[in-house]
This record gives sequence, structure tokens and C-alpha cells, in this order.
Amino acid sequence: MHYVTRLSHARSAFSYPLAMNRNLQWHNASDATGQHWQLTLPLPEIPPDHLITPSYVQLTSGYRYQWTARVASTEIPLAPTPAREPFTTAARETLADTSPLTNEIDCWHSRAMVQPQLTLKVSTTSEPIDCLVVVNVRPLVLAPSLPEGTRVALTPPLAISQYIAPTETRNRICSPTALHMALSQLGHTGTWAATVAGCFDADTQAYGKWPMAMLWASKHGFVGAVELFSDWATVVELLSQEIPIVCSIRYPTGGLSGAPLQQTPGHLVLLYGIENQEVLVMDPAGKTCDNVQQRYRIEEFNKVWLCHRGAGYVIAPRQGRRSLA
Repeated sequence: MHYVTRLSHARSAFSYPLAMNRNLQWHNASDATGQHWQLTLPLPEIPPDHLITPSYVQLTSGYRYQWTARVASTEIPLAPTPAREPFTTAARETLADTSPLTNEIDCWHSRAMVQPQLTLKVSTTSEPIDCLVVVNVRPLVLAPSLPEGTRVALTPPLAISQYIAPTETRNRICSPTALHMALSQLGHTGTWAATVAGCFDADTQAYGKWPMAMLWASKHGFVGAVELFSDWATVVELLSQEIPIVCSIRYPTGGLSGAPLQQTPGHLVLLYGIENQEVLVMDPAGKTCDNVQQRYRIEEFNKVWLCHRGAGYVIAPRQGRRSLA
């Protein structure tokens, strides 16, 4: 199954490029610890071996949020965003084989048929208005069909190699580097170094956590979400609207011909076009900026991205914001 819900506050909406519901209603959950706003989302019954990926942004500074999944009487939280320290709750530990849902840092994996209820708790000084909530569910493994005769290409984005960064970080910053190339394509004028620093996660002590990328984008006026893709039609739809996609990929040795990395358990690249049965990609792993722009065979890229997880960052241009009548 592929299930998705996208919600925005009733008083405002954004020209987010994918279909969106607009019936978001907050519950005031403030207590002695501060001002909090809460949203509860019941999900449909989900089969085994599926991803559940939540996403949240708002266009005000100083917010912090946390997602929790409840299955029967068990709560399985993800770490707060932004985290202040490593998230050491028992929910992060590997659960018993009988547990139907596991915490996978950015998302949950279903191990059995499950019908979770998600809770989003946002800590902020006033009720969130300029915000976007997105939850995707899809199988961990799919076999999407390839597009035929498709040609859609954006102007090549700014090329940045993660390997021109200092030695201590260069192997760890593909996510903020791909994110910065995407934001630059959408008009952001900040520095790459600031994006890298802004994506550091105190929970994992790493730079690649998906929610931190979205948090950084929102701080600079961009509405975005982590989406799970199941088909190339949605990819083409976004590219046709001149929106590049930051893709989370992984592959074994030799799994992506011509790539700077021979293999990777997890890497992020910026997809900006499709032509002649190839995808046009800015790959941060290029050893120099001249080696960042790449072309990969679409059947191979399909295997390393859409066939497994299919996760990607989708960010709307700032000028896309609009008000509802």
C-alpha cells in the first residue's frame, strides 16, 4: 500500500507541489513545562515491511516538535527535532521480534500488520499557523516501472563537492550538501557552511537526519517535506514544476555505474532531470565540484532509490506561498 496525508492550517496554505488536505486542527496541550500544541493522526491498517515517515515544518523560528507512534498500549517515539542530546529512550533500542513497529531514527518500520496512531507535539509560543504536516506510508521494497520517452530537465544546479569541506566532516555531509544545492536552485543565498552546521543533529551526532534538513529549510522560509515516492510519474510532475528532489539512495558495490562512490549504505544526491533513459544528478560525492554533475542509467537509479524506500526531500519555492480565500 501507499498512503499519504498532507495537512496545513485552515487559515493558510502553500503552493506545495503535491496534493494536500487542508483540515489541520491543533489541540492546546500546554502545561507546566511550556506551551505545546498537539495533533493526533490515526493511520489505516499497515501491512508488514512498510515505512511510516512523518514530516513537519513551520515558518516561525524557535519551534521544537516530536512524533510518537502508539500501538495498543505501547508508545514508540522518534527523537525530538531539534534534539538537545542523544535520544537514549528504550524505544530506540531494538525491540523484541514480536514488536510490530520499530524506531528507525527518521521513520518507523512495520514488522507485522499494525494500525498505529501518530501524535505530533509542537512546542512553540503560539498556535502553529504557517505549517505543513506530511505522513507517508509505503512498502520498504517496490518494483516501480520505468518512464518511457521522458525528457524533463532543469538548469543544472550549483555544483558543490562535499570533499572540499574540512577532513573531519567531508565524509558525513552529503545531506546538507545536496540540500544546499536544492535551496540554491530555489533562490536561497545563504552559505553552504551555514547549511552544513544547521543540519547537525545532537541526537545522532550526524548531519544526515532527514528532519534536520527540513528544519533548516523552514528557518529560511521554505516549506518542504520528506516524501516517500512509489512511481516515476510523481517525480516527473515535480521536475516539470522546476522542483529538484534530494534522493536518499543506497547500493552495493557496482550498483550505480559511474558513481563516485563504489558502494554506500546511505547517500543523498540531487535529482534535477531525466533524458535519454538517464537521470541527471548532482552527486555531492564528486571529488571536486567539476565531478558533481553526473548522469546515471535510469534502470540502475530506479533500483538504488525508488525500489528501496524511495525517500526524498521536496521543497517548495518561497514565492509559492499563497493565502486561502
